[in-house]
Amino acid sequence: MSLYRHVPHKDALVDLMLDDAIGAPPGLVGTSVPDGLATWTRANRAVLQAHPWTLPLVTGPRRMGPAECTWAETASALIVGSGATLPTALRILHLVNGYVRGAATPTADRAPAVADIEASGRDLPLLTRVLSRAPSDDGEDLFEFGLARVLDGVTAALRGDREGADEVRPR
Repeated sequence: MSLYRHVPHKDALVDLMLDDAIGAPPGLVGTSVPDGLATWTRANRAVLQAHPWTLPLVTGPRRMGPAECTWAETASALIVGSGATLPTALRILHLVNGYVRGAATPTADRAPAVADIEASGRDLPLLTRVLSRAPSDDGEDLFEFGLARVLDGVTAALRGDREGADEVRPR
């Protein structure tokens, strides 16, 4: 209980713990947007993997703490520094941050899913085959594949922004 002499309540303590776990972002000065965002995204994922308890906290409704704000500022400054507008930078930050958080979500054990499919009598041969295979790695290949596609999209968005196409347009 003496801890609560230093913080007003449990939520404040959790906020402080989260901010400490997030830490400082990587330096991105002098890098291109795709290279800098790749570094930023990998570092962000590393934080979420090292501290899995942070993922539900950063995806729920709350105020961003100082460390998380510094991460956002670092990525935004890189993007705006390349000539993009602030609205485009915020869209890109939202995209990249959403990707890393989704990619950091732990995957479930595959064996129960295969057993459930087989027990149900459903004919799902492709899904069963994929789920029956042992994962080839810790998800790094899937993460890097997705990151490359996201960064392709970022590059295209930046090219469009510089050409004056800053507005979001429906397809």
